[in-house]
Amino acid sequence: MKTFKQYIKDGKGYPPSYERNSKLMSLVKKYDDPFKFILAVLSAMSAGKLKLTRIGVANTREVAALWNAHKGKKISPTMIEQWLDEGVLSERENFVKGWTKKDKIISVTTDFSNYHIMQVTHHPRKFGLSDKKLLKILEDWYDDMSAPDPEREAKITLRKLIDGGEVDNSPPIEEYLFKKGYCRFVVDKAHGSIEGQTEKECREGAKALDNDYLPFEKDGFKLFEIKPVRKPKYITNKSDWYAWLEGKKSGGNRSEIGSTMAQFRESVEYVIWGIPPKDTDETLLLTAGTDGKRITKKSDALKLLKLLVTKHGVKKARIQELDVEVDPSDMFRNPFG
Repeated sequence: MKTFKQYIKDGKGYPPSYERNSKLMSLVKKYDDPFKFILAVLSAMSAGKLKLTRIGVANTREVAALWNAHKGKKISPTMIEQWLDEGVLSERENFVKGWTKKDKIISVTTDFSNYHIMQVTHHPRKFGLSDKKLLKILEDWYDDMSAPDPEREAKITLRKLIDGGEVDNSPPIEEYLFKKGYCRFVVDKAHGSIEGQTEKECREGAKALDNDYLPFEKDGFKLFEIKPVRKPKYITNKSDWYAWLEGKKSGGNRSEIGSTMAQFRESVEYVIWGIPPKDTDETLLLTAGTDGKRITKKSDALKLLKLLVTKHGVKKARIQELDVEVDPSDMFRNPFG
């Protein structure tokens, strides 16, 4: 089998088999921006939707040969070299997020803007759901909050979740998936996390992540967070990681975990958005609880959201989760959504 380089050297430009690959050709036809095309190829390959010989940063320019052959606007070699020099593509390959169930990865993407809930609403069957079931989950949630028209609100919210532009998270759908054993994850070059209902389910999902991405084998990887509903754990070294995966106690003195994690872990807080009565635009309504302190528990955020809707007439209220790292140059902002 010839490589891309061999085909280019022979003047063919790209292997004929690539032109027969319907998924690859659909990406060629979809994108007129060469940068977006290359990122889409890498993302589809990482998600297992595009079966090609693994493409690395060094030969990304060769992938563009197929795009060039079918587009009037050609990709400049200088432009490709600039992207490679800036390390844009390699950064994307160091980032994945998605969902697991038991020891299997159910959904994965390398696209920052493909939020966790978007993955669910775009492919509900992967999660044992349907559009009808998603609407029922949302309608029940709005009904519990005494919304004036739960059915209408559910339909509007689902459309926004599918689009991902205005609403990127859904507490009721998230809660439903956690109870069914699904866990959501993020892994980048320095940080990883998995969140689910129980530590056991998080561990099973983490085993699948370790098989595919080997987080603690990466140079510069600093922290993996295990975030069940109760008692989160923070792992900062390889030996503790593998011990935890095997269900063993971490080595060394872990009583100092709190002070150690102060250097690395992100602080999570919740803010609430909505449309106040008589207004038409969404506004940031709450950044702190009744005690004046930032909201760090989702349960407290949900109570405040319900109060805004039922007592103060706020429309389209939503919760946004904010993850703020101590060192943003090293740690990745957790894009759970």
